[in-house]
Formats: sequence, structure tokens, C-alpha cells
Amino acid sequence: MNIHPNGIFECNFYLHGIKTQIVIDDYFPFYEYTYKDKNIKPGPKALCYANFDPTQKNLWALILEKCWAKLNVSYRAISKGLVNDAFEVLFPGPIETYPNHIYTDKLWDIIEEADKNDYLICADIENDGDPFFHSYKALGLVYDHAYTIIGAK
Repeated sequence: MNIHPNGIFECNFYLHGIKTQIVIDDYFPFYEYTYKDKNIKPGPKALCYANFDPTQKNLWALILEKCWAKLNVSYRAISKGLVNDAFEVLFPGPIETYPNHIYTDKLWDIIEEADKNDYLICADIENDGDPFFHSYKALGLVYDHAYTIIGAK
């Protein structure tokens, strides 16, 4: 990622394996809370989508999200997606996807093998007809959310 002093960010994405540069400015969408009663001062402004920890001063999540939105025409177009969609444009290497409901009996072995090979392992949980949805919920996992698996133990 390149950062220019005039507030321009440049990120490399891979579209169909071809390196493509996406350039954005440093304006990010936010909510401004206002009230009908003009005697009440507006509330604090808050970022609409990705957020950041001001103590760390990391903007990378906001920058990547805005580049992804630009690539997909709008923020609305990226409101729900899959982990493999992001990996396809961030990394030029091959990506394998194993739907849980199809690979139920083999999934743990696949995850262990990927862990042994130091592969990046991610999972996302969808609510749409997943027979294991209630089991995930009982574990405190959130549906329509992505997770990184940091080890198979």
C-alpha cells in the first residue's frame, strides 16, 4: 500500500490474477447524528463501516474496505460477502473453498492439513440453511461474519 502526502492511498488487488492498482482518497463515510429539535447539539460523528482503534492509528481496514467498495462500485455492494472473495483479490495464489455442509466428515482433516502446511485458514458462517447454525450460535459465533483460524488443536 502506498500513502501519498496529499491524502491518496494506492492498493494492489489481483483481478483474475492480474495485478491492478486501486487509488482512493482519504475521505471515509460517517454518520452524523442530528436532532429535529435545533436546541439539541448534534451527537458525535461515527464511521459508517470499518472502524479503527485511535490508540493504534491503523487505517488499513478502512483503506482496504474503501478500495474493495470502489472495485465493487459502492459500499452497499460489499455489505455481505465471503472470505474467499476478498482473498481472491488480495493474494495472487490459489484459493480452495470447502462448504461445511458438503465436507462435514472431512473438514477437520482438511483444516489440520492446512495448519501443518502453514496455510492461511479462514471460515465464514452463514445463516442461510446451514444445519449447524444453532451449534455455532451456542458457541458464541456470529453468523454472516468471518473468522481466522489460528491453529488446529
